[in-house]
Amino acid sequence: MEDRFKFRVWDKINKKMWYEITDAFLMQFSSTLNDALIKIYNHDKLDLMQCTGFKDKNGTLIYEGDILYREGTAFDTSMTNYVFVNDITKSFQTGDHTLFNSLKANDREIIGNIYENPDLLKK
Repeated sequence: MEDRFKFRVWDKINKKMWYEITDAFLMQFSSTLNDALIKIYNHDKLDLMQCTGFKDKNGTLIYEGDILYREGTAFDTSMTNYVFVNDITKSFQTGDHTLFNSLKANDREIIGNIYENPDLLKK
């Protein structure tokens, strides 16, 4: 679960996702990790997203803002949903407010994210 403490950042100005948050990137904001993360989180031109620590069925790490797809079975329907952090419970959830930890992440596939592929949620 060490992946749980990885982050990525969406740059709203350049419309770019930064997956490799390096020390050099963080030092633009502060000399300490906590201060840098707080400043990025509160920055109006950047969106900070944390890794859930889980991987999808292809072995790709799942972050906040990822759009996940799960194929339906004989007992339920296909589902497309996104991952977010509930501000009250501080837990990862999906768009239908299901607790993310109760889902089988390896049954799902990342098909995009809410920044680069918002149209996937409309389907």
